[in-house]
Amino acid sequence: MKKMKQYKMLKAKKQEVLDKNKETYMAFSTGYTFTDVYFFYAKSSKDIADSNLKNIFVGADLKIDTSINLPEGISFYIVDVGDIYFVAYGGHFEGIVVMDNNFVPLKKPFPYYVRKRSGFSLLRRTDMDMVLILQKKFEDYLEESQNPRH
Repeated sequence: MKKMKQYKMLKAKKQEVLDKNKETYMAFSTGYTFTDVYFFYAKSSKDIADSNLKNIFVGADLKIDTSINLPEGISFYIVDVGDIYFVAYGGHFEGIVVMDNNFVPLKKPFPYYVRKRSGFSLLRRTDMDMVLILQKKFEDYLEESQNPRH
């Protein structure tokens, strides 16, 4: 858009992305309590994959906050929100996916995804809806693993 001098469209797109990021941040900050959550931009994905975990996390203002750091040697998972590609499904869908620290989606029986259902306007989920579903799936999984019914 910048190369084509479509500055008005570029400004609108930047605002759309900022609004979406704020929505996602707020959903996890207020609706998710299962674990600690740290936020980073996709441009820091290589740093995450290489375990360079300093000066990449963002605060509530969505700007890098150098005071936010993961403790050394901690195990962590990555949650991606947006357009998700699944090899197993041979396609994309919108939603949330939980991945390991190498950006590989987890597998069953771990609850590792929630679909947005963006194709069905009556069933479409917000980020908060998806976060609350993910929270409940984690709680149920923990309960089941501690008290198996079998």
